Amino acid sequence: MCSGVVLTEDAYAKVNLYLHVTGRRADGYHLLDSLAVFPAVGDRLTAEAARDLSLTIDGPFAAALEGGDNLVLRAARRLDPARGAALRLTKNLPVASGIGGGSADAAAALRLLSRLWECPVPAGAALSLGADVAVCVAAVPARMQGVGEVLSRRGVAGFRRGRLSPRAGRTRPAWPATWRRCATIWSRRRSGCARRSVTCWRRSGPRGVACWPA
Repeated sequence: MCSGVVLTEDAYAKVNLYLHVTGRRADGYHLLDSLAVFPAVGDRLTAEAARDLSLTIDGPFAAALEGGDNLVLRAARRLDPARGAALRLTKNLPVASGIGGGSADAAAALRLLSRLWECPVPAGAALSLGADVAVCVAAVPARMQGVGEVLSRRGVAGFRRGRLSPRAGRTRPAWPATWRRCATIWSRRRSGCARRSVTCWRRSGPRGVACWPA
């Protein structure tokens, strides 16, 4: 890729419309069954050819990622540890908000650098970065099974993107025991009826996700 050419990839938020834990492997990894969708809101990643690998972060939630390594740099090194690029991440999604922001960023990095460096993404690279990264690489509605590596594309109708909340990440102990609130509120279209928002809470266990009126 010629120097001076800037490439861009969007890192769309990932929303699990349902999430079931169906078992556990001998190595401790949980087996999942989930339907993931990708509303048209997310972070943005740009890349330009450079000798060394670097990452600049801006955007409304950049401060939460200051210091240390992150999944974008890990994805770049996983793709090719010897190559360089000047990366810029515009962080529009809240950090630790349950909408796959870090996984989406890593997936965008794999797609973007594969184009910039003109090299394929190695088999297993996405899954090595996290269970959600493989589905985020595809960024289309898909059913996730196994530990995240078994994907089957699905059509999703009847839902549309609402708003994102909260603006700050929440840690698991901040929510009721065994429950974690997803950061996305969805509205369902019903002919002749007012929209009704629901807030999703994720529970660890076989029952997956439950929804109540917001």
